Amino acid sequence: MQSAITQSFVVVGRVSRPFGVKGWNHLTSFTDPPENLFQYRPWALRDERGDAADWNVVGDFSIQPKGNNMLVCFENCNSRDDADKYVNKLIGVPREVLPALDEQEHYWVDLLGVEVVNLESEHLGEVHDVAWNGAHPVLLVRDETEQDLMIPFIPEYVQKVDSRSKITVSWSRDWV
Repeated sequence: MQSAITQSFVVVGRVSRPFGVKGWNHLTSFTDPPENLFQYRPWALRDERGDAADWNVVGDFSIQPKGNNMLVCFENCNSRDDADKYVNKLIGVPREVLPALDEQEHYWVDLLGVEVVNLESEHLGEVHDVAWNGAHPVLLVRDETEQDLMIPFIPEYVQKVDSRSKITVSWSRDWV
């Protein structure tokens, strides 16, 4: 890996467990569709719990499909021991390489930390995470007491999104 750089990166995937003995790892894409991950360059890696400034741009790498999964092999990664060094590394790309979005679309990373209020202007907390439940995205909203709400990210409940300041939802704190 090359040295760390200070550019703003967006997490688009994760390197998973090793595959075989020749330096390959399983790859998890966070893009939709998953193949979009391969369109973005350069890739940078950092530890899952690392600081946002700890990105290291990677050199050349190879990708290959394996059934419904994807595999990656980084430059100079030739053994299972080499592949172990990449397990749980997040994959980031510069924000500038991501496509522009329509007005009603949002990158999930831009929703993190945004205040969530209901139609009665009650503060419900801030977006702590966005997850996919198999049917649609879900906002994980955490309040000051560290209590979480799970709000479906669908038009029925999400009324307005200003990804820089506030998300207005049709939701009550009492709903579980």
